[in-house]
Amino acid sequence: MSHKPLTIALLSTLVATAAHAATPIPLQLATDDSITELPTTTEPQNAQKLRLETKLPEPRTRGIICKPGDPLDACDKRVPVQSRNYPWSSIGRLQIGDNGHCTATLIDDDWILTNAHCIIDRKTNKVTAETLTFLPNLINGKLSDESDRARVTRVIAGTDFKDSDTIPHPDDWAMLKIDQPLGKKYGTIGWKAIPSDVLVKNTKQFTLTGYSGDFPNKATYPRLSAGPGYTAGMHKQCSFTGEQADKVLIHDCNMRAGASGSAILGWIDDKPYIVAINSAESLNKYTGSAIENYAVNVTKVNAWFEKQKAKKKP
Repeated sequence: MSHKPLTIALLSTLVATAAHAATPIPLQLATDDSITELPTTTEPQNAQKLRLETKLPEPRTRGIICKPGDPLDACDKRVPVQSRNYPWSSIGRLQIGDNGHCTATLIDDDWILTNAHCIIDRKTNKVTAETLTFLPNLINGKLSDESDRARVTRVIAGTDFKDSDTIPHPDDWAMLKIDQPLGKKYGTIGWKAIPSDVLVKNTKQFTLTGYSGDFPNKATYPRLSAGPGYTAGMHKQCSFTGEQADKVLIHDCNMRAGASGSAILGWIDDKPYIVAINSAESLNKYTGSAIENYAVNVTKVNAWFEKQKAKKKP
């Protein structure tokens, strides 16, 4: 019996550097203990103030998940996000110090959602000492307003990885408080807890948008001169293909490192909702082709959030 040469990788673009001196960011784990400050809702907010984007560029090919024998450069379904409109306006690059990044999404005026592994140093089980900055709707390395660079001031994480260093981790999610109410300006995207079997049955109904470190390349998109990782790539009509133990979803949305924390969106009653959070991929270590991609089901986030809300009721 042969075995596939697997390498499972997290999708943050972290580079080992000396940590910048910064004020430590408080970390609170998402336990059953009451947390006094939380996002206020799981519903999309401010969407009515922003126009929905309906026309998008036609996809071009590059390469992520391929069938056996297909060339890597003929499989990728991503297109660059060049729209300032909602809901793409709510998605941004999470800058980690000078050399690393993930992707995050505005879920409230001053809260964003991403992966825990993006901001937790798994050697110390604490928030990274690097400065964490949210750059909303970054396109070709530019913001619509340069003053909208928001610093992370607090973290609530689904795990600090003390319980398990397993990749993918079923609680690899984190809510980050930022120092500006950017959700009021850019809109917010809520989440919807949907059973895994329902997600799998609805094929080609989901969209992942993330700041992958390999996309877009200058040869294919010469106008996007800032280079890979500075414009989000979007894969529309992707699918969930299964589930591992403890709500770890398997999906086929194209992305690479840097897309950790990317929201996987589904449209319900014409509103976008986060249904999963992209987290990791398994690679063929010889070819570099992805075999499976993984995501955290937001049912994990929602179950904890609902417990917190119930505690606040008189």
